[in-house]
Amino acid sequence: EQSNESRIVFQHYDACRDEVLRSFEWPFAQAMAALAVASGVTFPGWTYAYAFPSNCIMPRRLLQDGEDLDLAAEVPYALLTSATGNVRYICTDLEDAWLMYTARVTDPSLFDPLFVTSLVYRLAAAISPAFTDGDGKRRELYQFYRGVVEQAKAQGANELRPVPKLTGYQD
Repeated sequence: EQSNESRIVFQHYDACRDEVLRSFEWPFAQAMAALAVASGVTFPGWTYAYAFPSNCIMPRRLLQDGEDLDLAAEVPYALLTSATGNVRYICTDLEDAWLMYTARVTDPSLFDPLFVTSLVYRLAAAISPAFTDGDGKRRELYQFYRGVVEQAKAQGANELRPVPKLTGYQD
């Protein structure tokens, strides 16, 4: 659709979707990847610089390869950008690092129902100044958005439990 309203929504959609994804560890958007060492890249104070996964919207924690999934373990790391400002890295002292992160999910069929509600309120708050006078409606919609995210956090906490490793499993 080429209406003014659809153009306004289109202008805000990606940023609002990404903001809502970053706001919480949505179980449907969690991913894990072995990190690749960035060849020839070093940062003072860190042993390793790893390439930043292209679909990572929010890093959550680093894990050691081959160890049990311990979500409570805090592994120090820093997110740094190249001097040119166009490449991101994850720097740490952890060898063979894996990253748990929130992925940029763009397929709406994968969205959780509470995520959809959160996104609708966040998007409505973003576009409301174009359609309403004053700031009251934007603030109200933003508060609704925050409330739904808090509800999702409470429900999602039960879904973020690590799955025990299967031993002797053959694919």
